[in-house]
Amino acid sequence: MMNALCRNAALTLAAIFLLAGCGSVPFVSGEVRMSAGELTDKLAKRFPMDKTVAGLLDVTLAQPKVILSEPNNRIAAEFYVNVKLALTSKQVSGTVTVSGRPEYVPESRALYLRDAKIDKVRMENMPDALSAALAKSVSAISREVLEDKPLHTFKPEDFTKYGVRYTPERIVVRGDHLVLALK
Repeated sequence: MMNALCRNAALTLAAIFLLAGCGSVPFVSGEVRMSAGELTDKLAKRFPMDKTVAGLLDVTLAQPKVILSEPNNRIAAEFYVNVKLALTSKQVSGTVTVSGRPEYVPESRALYLRDAKIDKVRMENMPDALSAALAKSVSAISREVLEDKPLHTFKPEDFTKYGVRYTPERIVVRGDHLVLALK
């Protein structure tokens, strides 16, 4: 009888400690994952985008493709670029690749690309005299398009699992997915 009483008391104490720990360590942690293809689809909704630079260049960015780089924890976006020179009928086209680090902003529940830099500008049939000015213009437009607007805005239900509300903790590139860890 004494053994049964001690065993019940020990089980009760174990249950109390287990339940007390549940307040700080959830049974189910989670993450929100998005593939490069999903991010490309979300970004593609905003394109094509046309910008005029100083009344001289009409720049069109189109067909974005998102590329994830796990070792660098960076997101890259490659765009098709078409540039029309306003003073002539000349057009040049090519691609531009912009990359940056992913950042989650809790106030807006949005994913942004920060510290954007131009990795590559490749234009076909571009006169050397225009190459520096064109590269600078395309770079500025690309950074503006990606740094000022979110790549994706999360819904509150993205952070709820089994009726438990989680808080986004950190965002990383893991393999071919962007992963927002929840706690």
